[in-house]
Amino acid sequence: MATFTTSPSVRQEKYDVFVSFRGPDTRRRFVSHLRKQFRQKGIEVYVDETAERGDTISPALSEAIERSRIALVIFSENYASSRWCLEELVKIMECRRDHSQTVIPVFYDIDPSHVRHQRGSYEDAFVQHHNCKVGSRKLQDWRSVLKETADIFGYHNSSNFQDESDLIDEIIKDVCKKLEGKGKDTVEPMEHIGVEKNLTPIELFMKDESHEVRVFGIWGKGGIGKTTLAHAAFDNFYHRFDRSCFVENVREKSKTIGTNCLLEKILSVLLDEEKLTMVGMPNVQRRLRRTRVFLVLDDVDTSTQLKYLSEENLSLGPGSKVIITSRDKHVLISGGAHEVHEVKELSKEESLQLFCRHAFKQGHPEQGYEKLSMQVIEYAKGLPLALKVLGSYLNSRDTKAWESALKKLRKSPHAEIQTVLRVSYDGLEKTEKKIFLHIAFFFRIEIHDMLQEMAEEIVREESREHPESRSRLNDAKEVQDILENNKGTDIIEGIALNPCELKSNIRLSADGFSRMSNLKFLKIGFHFQDKYQVVCPFGLESLPDELRYFCWESYPLKTLPLGFCAKNLVEIQLPSSNLVKLWDGAQDLKNLKKINLACSKLKELPDFSTAQNLEIMSLRFCVNLCSIHPSILSLPKLVSLDLEGCLTLKNLHGNNHLKSLKELKLTHCFALEEFSVSSEEMRSLHLNNSGIKTLNLPFGRYNKLEELYLGGSLRNFQVNELSCLTSLKIFSLNRFEGRMVKSQLSILFDACCSLEELRLTYCKVSEIPDNISAMSLLKILSLRGSSVKSLPDSIKRLSELREIDLGKCKRLRSLPELPSSLICCYLNDCPSLRPSVSH
Repeated sequence: MATFTTSPSVRQEKYDVFVSFRGPDTRRRFVSHLRKQFRQKGIEVYVDETAERGDTISPALSEAIERSRIALVIFSENYASSRWCLEELVKIMECRRDHSQTVIPVFYDIDPSHVRHQRGSYEDAFVQHHNCKVGSRKLQDWRSVLKETADIFGYHNSSNFQDESDLIDEIIKDVCKKLEGKGKDTVEPMEHIGVEKNLTPIELFMKDESHEVRVFGIWGKGGIGKTTLAHAAFDNFYHRFDRSCFVENVREKSKTIGTNCLLEKILSVLLDEEKLTMVGMPNVQRRLRRTRVFLVLDDVDTSTQLKYLSEENLSLGPGSKVIITSRDKHVLISGGAHEVHEVKELSKEESLQLFCRHAFKQGHPEQGYEKLSMQVIEYAKGLPLALKVLGSYLNSRDTKAWESALKKLRKSPHAEIQTVLRVSYDGLEKTEKKIFLHIAFFFRIEIHDMLQEMAEEIVREESREHPESRSRLNDAKEVQDILENNKGTDIIEGIALNPCELKSNIRLSADGFSRMSNLKFLKIGFHFQDKYQVVCPFGLESLPDELRYFCWESYPLKTLPLGFCAKNLVEIQLPSSNLVKLWDGAQDLKNLKKINLACSKLKELPDFSTAQNLEIMSLRFCVNLCSIHPSILSLPKLVSLDLEGCLTLKNLHGNNHLKSLKELKLTHCFALEEFSVSSEEMRSLHLNNSGIKTLNLPFGRYNKLEELYLGGSLRNFQVNELSCLTSLKIFSLNRFEGRMVKSQLSILFDACCSLEELRLTYCKVSEIPDNISAMSLLKILSLRGSSVKSLPDSIKRLSELREIDLGKCKRLRSLPELPSSLICCYLNDCPSLRPSVSH
């Protein structure tokens, strides 16, 4: 299939706002409060935290300026005394000229005329620069950009505001408004064509400032650009709201994960809380009613979905806005949309431009292709998806290939989009066609629903009256008929079944797969909300030897069929199964790359020594599994081994030093007392809440380790042993009963300069050393339940710190000045903390 790429000339934006400021003047108060407000609004802001600045800006800072949509320049008393600030300003104004970057000047306790004409402290600064032998050309450049910036209309002067918070509020509003104006630029230019004219009614809708929750419907045929328009609207207006959420592919996700799970994910985003469940819904709704929300539900196909996901279970706050896209206008009207906008086809000019962006990577046809291009867009009928697919297919092909494609299109003069898309499919090689159909049927990764429908129609054409004569099946009713009545044939190569579409259990006959000798893909899903599933009342005699992908969630039997052959399998997915064991003896597993047996009833594992290509194995929450076959810890390509929640696992010993294992999870392995595994590639090691009492690890062999989780029964451990882990980014130690002295922590802090998250929860830590500031990248610090009485003053130098958790620190008495970057500080249940603390 064709891929759609970004034009190399497009400047990739990373930040919404770059803030240029003089640190000593504004960092601690004004800039820190401003940054906090930006982040609360979901605005990505870059604030340079370099304490010691030189005379020239760094390449990284230069790149940050280039990749920002808006530059906010805060002129203060001593701004011009910094060569660094002046060089920043030169770069900013260069980006304004070259990339149309928006620049907003703010005059903080400084007269704008002093900046414009270099008077007062600005005149003094230039005298100092001249005395320091700064060249006259550079001085003139600095004077020019100061005047140019000060002349920009719409600046903010702090003298016009009674309160600093009012100034910050006004700046936030101004930035949000300007980001809305630039919002359409976040859609890549080739995707933006034709969007702007459809944005106008949405802009009018968003201007409605009533306290009512308003709903806007976007309606149109498949491939017309509803999702693209919804994304553009979301990018334009999400800054206006307390919280925002864009939910893609509602129709598909309602089938695969269920509307209940989808609702929980929406609530988690809107309330910024992980793993939020439907338990405690009254409290959830109470919080939601206080939140002004912007919600987009993309590709809704039934009124039931819409009512469940919005009207019945989402009590949104006053002034919230909801945008819904659907092919069915009735769904939008019956779902309570206050306005419905129909997305129209692109004009000929827009069609030609979009087509050429994909066919020629430019906005016009190449010489010799002008007439052919006009003929192609006639058949696309203004549908963006058809134009993109045809353009990508014809890219870099000669005129003969173009004529061949047009010949096929001429056979259907009134072609619908499926016929147009079919032309690109027909031009694929045989192997490419198979790959496309496999993806569309069985994996459904980011693929447009129109392409998926085309794939289903292509397969349906193989035999309209007899599903058993098709190569692939995914219709629940058809699959049920074939499995229950033993109608399988050797034509069938793949079956995908979503049980939520069943009307009753499928009672599979014992020889239900016996006739499907060429079956390569078998995918039987299951979700706890599903009422019906596949049952095997008579057991199962066989599974096809040709299977490459074998997925059967909640597999109902205790064993796989006698004679089960795994030699062709690449992936096995049997989570939540009733399996007690897989098979007897050894199997040829040379093709196996991934196996998932999570939450199964396994008591033992077979020999995996032939699985020399196995990369991922999940056995999490196999609570009856007492041991792991030693062959597993000798596999040369094993990258991830998940044993979390294996409650009865007693030991884990690897005789060989592994060369590929990057992730090992043993969380909640309460019976595990002996552990000896090493890998030079280990990145993540989870040993928290295990039964391990003594940690005897060759940490020197873990020099690439980035995440380490310890705790539980651990008794004998010296934290300074970790000083060789110089790549460590996350260290979590929970309920360690040994005492950690200040000197040990000091050694750890000096060594682990890359640490971003440090959690020493419910540990005997009474004092934190001053050199905590050495961990300059630290973002999260948790000392919950520890014995600390205070924090060192040096903590204020942790400019990346976002969160501190000191909850249940019973002995905590005082707090020093905290970093301006801090967003959350938890101080619940700290009885000794003096009331005078204002943090």
